Amino acid sequence: NRLLPALRSKKEQMVREKYIYTTEVKIWEVLYNYKWKSASKLMLSDMVDDILNTDSFYIYERIRGVKNEENISQ
Repeated sequence: NRLLPALRSKKEQMVREKYIYTTEVKIWEVLYNYKWKSASKLMLSDMVDDILNTDSFYIYERIRGVKNEENISQ
């Protein structure tokens, strides 16, 4: 996967910022569901930019929201 280095970098950044329960897969899912799903003509450079420059708190809140929705549905 050509995005894996950027995803790893973002995960490491988020861990340094104390968002410790983050994985590359969770970051991917958040960006896919909230930014890329409805995009047209999305380029690799745009995706890398989104990964590296999207606010960590934004990603964390979306991950928490998904986790809370899973707990509610159980």
